Amino acid sequence: MPPTKPRKRTPSAKRLRMLDIGHGEAQRIARYARRARSKNRFFYGMEKERQFTFVPSRQHNVKLMIGDAEAKLRKLPSRSLDVVNMDFFDLTEASSKIDGFTKQGMPKIRVSTKVLFPTLLKEVKRVLDKNGRLFLTVQAGAVGDIDALLGNHDFIETRFFDVPENQKNATTEMRKHFELAKTKPSARPVRFIAVKRG
Repeated sequence: MPPTKPRKRTPSAKRLRMLDIGHGEAQRIARYARRARSKNRFFYGMEKERQFTFVPSRQHNVKLMIGDAEAKLRKLPSRSLDVVNMDFFDLTEASSKIDGFTKQGMPKIRVSTKVLFPTLLKEVKRVLDKNGRLFLTVQAGAVGDIDALLGNHDFIETRFFDVPENQKNATTEMRKHFELAKTKPSARPVRFIAVKRG
């Protein structure tokens, strides 16, 4: 009998660990997770409140988490992710509380604003591996602030561009911003790509 030829090994897919913060209906995760069902590729999502998603409940390489993103990030090990994506994340959070009453008995409402993004970005940088990539989609009106923040947090090779028209249906939120931009140009979706230094 002629000797059998050794079976060629199929190279395993390169490891990928991606997190989508504010995944919404998880449309982006669902699309990426279907491309490569490999044990080396995992997709995670974080959303403040539970909502309908496009991800099958038993998809082996997907995990969706519900709760405050910053608190969830603190529980992740350093350098545990290769890619982090954030679409239209709120840069600030407003809160109000009653601060006494007027002579007429009407409540005095004090409104305070908490800046969310810098502290969240610090955690994102921590959990990204060396040369990990950060993808951000923001409104055009926030481009200057975001560009400065990324530089202050030691991200390099930062570039940004208008989201092309053929990607407007990538997610429900993206489609909403394209519609909003028709009457409010500053709402035009802009995509950032940045690399973590070291």
